[in-house]
Amino acid sequence: MKSLLADALKYIESSFLIDANFRQDIGENLPFQLKKNATLSIASIESREFMMLAAEDPYLLESNNFIHLKRLDSKAELPLIIVVSELTPALKKISKQLRTGIIVPGRYVSMPSLMLQSESVDAGQERWVDTESSYGIIPSYLVSYYLSGYFDNGFNSAEVLDLLDISKMAFSRAVKELLSQRLISETSQGRSSHFRFTESRKSIWNHHRQRISPLSTGFLPVEKEELASNNIFLSGESALSKYTLLGAPSRPFIGMCMTDKDRYMRPITPATMKGDYFFKILNVIDSEKYQYHLPDGNAMLQVFPYQPLLKNGVLNKVFLLFSRFSTADLRVKSSYSELEEQVYEEIKN
Repeated sequence: MKSLLADALKYIESSFLIDANFRQDIGENLPFQLKKNATLSIASIESREFMMLAAEDPYLLESNNFIHLKRLDSKAELPLIIVVSELTPALKKISKQLRTGIIVPGRYVSMPSLMLQSESVDAGQERWVDTESSYGIIPSYLVSYYLSGYFDNGFNSAEVLDLLDISKMAFSRAVKELLSQRLISETSQGRSSHFRFTESRKSIWNHHRQRISPLSTGFLPVEKEELASNNIFLSGESALSKYTLLGAPSRPFIGMCMTDKDRYMRPITPATMKGDYFFKILNVIDSEKYQYHLPDGNAMLQVFPYQPLLKNGVLNKVFLLFSRFSTADLRVKSSYSELEEQVYEEIKN
C-alpha cells in the first residue's frame, strides 16, 4: 500500500507539476476492518495537508454500502483523498457525493478542493463504447455464468444454445452486443466461431456488474398446488438462507424457469419482466383471485426467462445477487451484503 501511495504522489507531481510529499502515517485511525488491507497517511500537496486512504482493492471500501469510508470521512479533520489501483463506477459515484478526492496512479485524478482533474485515455480506447446502459437479458445471463466460473476456455454457439435453450438468432444478437462492448473477443475455428471473455472476473465485477440486468421477475404469491408439476427451485430469501445466517422464511421463495415453448413469439425484455406478464403466460396466477388476500402457507414465486445456474436445487449465488427480490428488511439487506462479499472473495481467488 505504501508503494501505491508513493505512485499516487509521483503521478500528481508529474501530471500537474506541483509538490506532493508524504508527511506521516496515521494508520491507528483506520477502522479495524481496514487495517490489514489499507493505509492511512497525511500528505502535503501544494503546501496543503490531506488525509490519504490507500487500498489496492476498491471493493474493500465498497462493502456494507461504504460504511467504513463514510465514517472515516465524517471524522476527518483534513480533506480525504482515496487512492486505489482500480476505479469502479460505485467508488467514483460515492467520491462525488462525499466530495473526496480520488487517485488511480497513472490513470485518474480528481481533487475538487484543488480543482484538479485528469483522466488518461488509452490509445486502444478511441472508439466510443457505451458504459452506462444495462446489458440485454441474454448477455446478462452469459456474464453471470462467467462470474459463476463458466467459460474458462471460452464458448461457442452450440454450448450456449444447449445451456440456455435459445435460438441461433437470439445467440447471435447476444454475442453481437457483448462484442460491441468489448467484453468478449471472437476467433474463427473452421466454419464456427469461438468466443472468449476479454476481462478477468474480478475486473468485470468491479467495473461492469452494475450493468447486469435483473435476471428474473419479482415475486408474487401463488398457491403451491399450481406448481406441483413444474420444475422449481429455491430462490430469493429461501436461497439466501442457505448461503448466509438468515433464517428460512415462513413461506418458501421459489423460482421457475420458462421453456422455449413459453417464450415463443413473446418479448423477453427488462420491461416485460417487471410486472405479472410472465406469470400469466405460465398460468400460475388467477387475475381475479390475485386481487384478494391469499391464505397463509402459499409460496412466493419468481420467473426466470432462461435457465439459471442451480446448485442442489438452490439458485446459484451470482444469479441470486442479480435476481429481483426485496432487501428492504434489514436482516435481508445485511445477508445480501454478506453474500456479495462471499461472491467477491470467490471471484478474487
